[in-house]
Amino acid sequence: LGLEVRVPYCDHRLVEYVFGTPWAYKTFDKREKSLLRAATADLLPQSVVQRVKSGYPAIQDPTYNTMLRERFTALLDDRNATVAPLLSVDGS
Repeated sequence: LGLEVRVPYCDHRLVEYVFGTPWAYKTFDKREKSLLRAATADLLPQSVVQRVKSGYPAIQDPTYNTMLRERFTALLDDRNATVAPLLSVDGS
């Protein structure tokens, strides 16, 4: 389970546009993120545009998962948390 947030991509208009774009346009060159690569090709170095996608390193320390679970549970229990309106704690 994970949550990945990329602040530059949080504009709802951009998300709605890309969500509605046909898959063939998003992978027109048979690679992931084709549309993003094409849109930024004149803004970023080619070494960045052509870079192979890589995953994030995994955290191996079990205490990290425990701490993360405890903090998230506390956040769910806090009805005054800033993100509370975005969360559904009753399972609906």
